[in-house]
Amino acid sequence: MKLNLTAFREKWILSIKVLIIIVIPGLIVQYVIRSKGLNVLDMNIIIASLLTGAVFLIGFMLAGTLQDFKESEQLIGNLATSLLSIQDTNRLQKNAAKRKAFLSYLITATKTIKYWLEKKKKYSDVLGSISGLSAHFRFLSNSDRVEDEQKILRQIIIRIHVIKETTFIKAGYTIMEIISATVIILIMFSQSDIYLLAAATYAASSFTLVYMIMLIRDMDDPFEFSADGGKSGVA
Repeated sequence: MKLNLTAFREKWILSIKVLIIIVIPGLIVQYVIRSKGLNVLDMNIIIASLLTGAVFLIGFMLAGTLQDFKESEQLIGNLATSLLSIQDTNRLQKNAAKRKAFLSYLITATKTIKYWLEKKKKYSDVLGSISGLSAHFRFLSNSDRVEDEQKILRQIIIRIHVIKETTFIKAGYTIMEIISATVIILIMFSQSDIYLLAAATYAASSFTLVYMIMLIRDMDDPFEFSADGGKSGVA
């Protein structure tokens, strides 16, 4: 069976990153701490309470980012639908030269939106290209329908801009990261009669907390693309 590298990357790259950056180095540090007798803390209710609080905050942040993430799927589809609807009306234009000119402008406007998502154009450039559609409306017999689509198109772009530029509660990220880091450090210095149990506790806790934080940050801007138009991040 042929290996699908793209599917493999999307499924496992974040897990591999967390293992390499956090889990494996942490296990080495935990072993050094244990070998030098520095694991003096008890695995008590305080660590359990902090871990519960971290999981609660992660769930709260995930719920907020998921709402925008799911909405983004519809916004892209609605954006394409509006552009195609405008072109459908343009096809009714009897003057071939004007029809071609409008199509050319519509293609340029579409590219401007694409370049904006790739951070090659400014938000003002996109709004300007949408406003520029009005210059072609007067040549259409059914201009009211196109003006409605222009309004919808502008609303979609504004909503995408809000989602892109509004980072989800920065203070929430801060407390989530502080509590998660505290839990991970406390587990490192905690006592356990069986080393494998301590290592498994650290690996499972650190992997889950860091993985979810990185995933939430990745999902926070669902319209984030690389300069070449590819996806930026796993989400």
